[in-house]
Amino acid sequence: MNRSLSREVNVAESKVNRISIRRTGYANVFFFILLIAVFLFFVYRWELQTLVP
Repeated sequence: MNRSLSREVNVAESKVNRISIRRTGYANVFFFILLIAVFLFFVYRWELQTLVP
């Protein structure tokens, strides 16, 4: 009884770990894109301020 229960818990944990790895992967990609967007936005503003007197 206890062995089967622990086995089910292990299977559930492995599934959760896979899902969390996928989520963190998507989060890293999203954060990277957001970082690039903010950087380009600041560069664009800085260029406009330097170009327009």
